[in-house]
Amino acid sequence: MTAWANDACYEDIFAEQLRHFVEKGDIVLAISGSGNSPNVLKGLRVAHEAGAYIIGLTGYQGGKMKELCDLCLVVPSDNMQFIEGSHLCISHSVFTAVRDQFTKREIAETVPAESTTWAYSAA
Repeated sequence: MTAWANDACYEDIFAEQLRHFVEKGDIVLAISGSGNSPNVLKGLRVAHEAGAYIIGLTGYQGGKMKELCDLCLVVPSDNMQFIEGSHLCISHSVFTAVRDQFTKREIAETVPAESTTWAYSAA
């Protein structure tokens, strides 16, 4: 990230990377304590233009990023230490759930359905 910022500019670090890879239907997760980080906002605009589904994680009242997100989780606090600590807990929970879904999908694809004792839904 710092190499990109040194070669280009810090405000464009997410937007320029997303511009080349994000596609319609992708999910983009953005984290900004204030919701007003210029580099995050620029990245969100690129993701929005591409048709990605945007999930935001922020604090205070949501900042400018709240309007750019399809789903915005706001930690309603003006204490950055509390906001960042909450973001860490939320991120761990989200990524644990995502990992579990991938694991279930991998098992469902490799084990014959008749040999499983649990139900799987791809919802």
